[in-house]
Amino acid sequence: MKRIVIVLGNLLTSCLAFAVLDDPAYRYARLHGADTKIRLHINDEHGIAVSNAQVCAFLGMNFREKGCWLKGFTNALGVFIIEGKTCGDEIELELSKDGYYDSHKKLSYATMGAEHEVKDGKWQPYGEELHITLRKKESPAALVFEDFWVFKPTKAINQWVGFDIYKNDFVKPNGNGEVADFEVFFDWDGNVLSNYTGMSVELRFADEHSGYYVVPTCRESSFCGPYRADAGREYDQKRAVFFEKVDERGGRTRKNFNDDECWVARTRCKVDEKGKLISCHYAAIQSVAYSCRKNGEASFCLSYVFNPTPNDTNLEPLRERRKRGKRNMPQR
Repeated sequence: MKRIVIVLGNLLTSCLAFAVLDDPAYRYARLHGADTKIRLHINDEHGIAVSNAQVCAFLGMNFREKGCWLKGFTNALGVFIIEGKTCGDEIELELSKDGYYDSHKKLSYATMGAEHEVKDGKWQPYGEELHITLRKKESPAALVFEDFWVFKPTKAINQWVGFDIYKNDFVKPNGNGEVADFEVFFDWDGNVLSNYTGMSVELRFADEHSGYYVVPTCRESSFCGPYRADAGREYDQKRAVFFEKVDERGGRTRKNFNDDECWVARTRCKVDEKGKLISCHYAAIQSVAYSCRKNGEASFCLSYVFNPTPNDTNLEPLRERRKRGKRNMPQR
């Protein structure tokens, strides 16, 4: 019964999407543009309005470089009104202010399966409110930060292999790492040079005091992770499993790292003679990626911040996260 309800729900969603696509007003807006109005609210992490923040907005026209550029500053209430014409393909926002981390966000009125209605030549909802956070710079420090998506290969599949966060590599002899901050197991069901139908990747923190807890992220910000680790809470999560399955037609089903979350990890723990924790290192793991090839070689990639100073909970690096696919904004 539950499956029937889900199928009917998906069918209804598809029918509504096609109804929007058949609307002459929508088709005209996709070709020639329609008016849009967004009431943009800029706040800090505590919900306090950020005034005099610079807003640079691009309203796209059919994936072409031509479009409408808007620039200005938020008022005393942290509000900036975006008004212009767009074909709905792309609305891109870049927000900045001295003493804050930049924020970047993309919107679309024409995403397949989520098309917006057009009325009287206006994208709906016309005048909608959009809230975006600008995060303050607090205590940036010289921490180890990796966000370049460098995949580390290994042929150590179907066995546990250690990974060194500081070195960003598997431990010797599978890489150049020295200390296993956690271990990885690539469970691969194929044979070398043959197809495989699935793979799971398991991470585990093997040491007694090591582990992680999960916090939400602010993905629109160039600094998306937590400012500090909480030394007083339990790091009781020890394992995580991701997987990829391949069907007969080559389609893939994946369970990936949740992009809306970040792991705050504790590792390299040392204890006294009574077993009490006296030293450790903290890290913020912001993304995990993996793959496996027919030749039996697996690869692994982390995006993270690691504090090399023992017992220092600061996780705010000097270097900021790169924005992928970001449009070149005009000079400020």
